[in-house]
Amino acid sequence: MSEREQQLREKRAEFLQLAETHAERRLNDRRWNWLRTPANRKRLVVVTFAVLLIYGFANYLDQPVVALLGIVGFFVLLFAMQTASRAIPDMPDELVDERMRAVRGTVYRHAYVGSICLYSAVIVLDISLALAAKLGAPVTRLNAEQWFDLLFVAFFATMAIPSAIYLWTEPEL
Repeated sequence: MSEREQQLREKRAEFLQLAETHAERRLNDRRWNWLRTPANRKRLVVVTFAVLLIYGFANYLDQPVVALLGIVGFFVLLFAMQTASRAIPDMPDELVDERMRAVRGTVYRHAYVGSICLYSAVIVLDISLALAAKLGAPVTRLNAEQWFDLLFVAFFATMAIPSAIYLWTEPEL
């Protein structure tokens, strides 16, 4: 084994030790149990995506103050979702047991499908607008700025989907 490989292994071990300490703290944190009730978790997911939609509409309607508040609110709610899920969807494999790994695998499979559906819907929207304009309907295609806003909303939604699925589907946290 080369010196470089040894250094990489030591860095990985150091990272895993730090991650284990952080994970242990998150798994044993009882301060946020009120947020982990099934009803509050579902409310948190709904409010997170509602704030994301507000951000998107504010960008579309050229309301920068509302858009800024929306994106800040989204990231606060994303942090709350991570806290409510105890960050289990983002922990390294070495730090979770087999059941959690299986649940996490299912969550990420659904998140992947959800993200692909979301991006596919954006593409279908563009194709539909192009077809409608070609057929003479009084519609206009999205301009570059509107596409940018729409893709950012989709990107931010993709960030939240794994935690949202985990919070929505898991009976006990």
